[in-house]
Amino acid sequence: MKARTILLVVAFFLPAAGCFGSPAGAQKASSDKKVEAPKAVMTAFHKAYPKAEIKNVGLETTDSATYFEIESVDGSVRRDILYTENGSAFEIEESVSPGDLPANIKKALAAKYPDGELKKAEKISRGDTTQFEILLRNHKESVEVTIDASGKILSQKAVSDEDEESEGDEPDED
Repeated sequence: MKARTILLVVAFFLPAAGCFGSPAGAQKASSDKKVEAPKAVMTAFHKAYPKAEIKNVGLETTDSATYFEIESVDGSVRRDILYTENGSAFEIEESVSPGDLPANIKKALAAKYPDGELKKAEKISRGDTTQFEILLRNHKESVEVTIDASGKILSQKAVSDEDEESEGDEPDED
């Protein structure tokens, strides 16, 4: 009975764990044991972020490939990095204080959502491509906006208050 309860709790909360900032098609691989990343992954991470504290190491399947994901905190920056087995970074997702967004991003958001209040922001880098995922409150509606580095809005969708709360599982350190 206890195992069934734990399974139900995990099944309920697992989908919400990665709802903000996960690329389309991303899936967390489920495992009952702790994942150990290859030495090449750990070396690359520590070299790039020597002061960062690792919070979790896991596996993530994206675009039909499996990557080692390191979730970390570096000062006030939360950072999730997907690495290939040889230690190459495939994707870097890091928190950005809404006030620190580039001016052209803020200008594009203000033009589309003049009454919008920026709540949360993440910068997502894949190779030479950079996008921002922004959560904002516009009137009484929460909206998740994906915008490229040039300021072009790529997508926008309303999110429920429940989704907004699950996206804020880690406190902002502004």
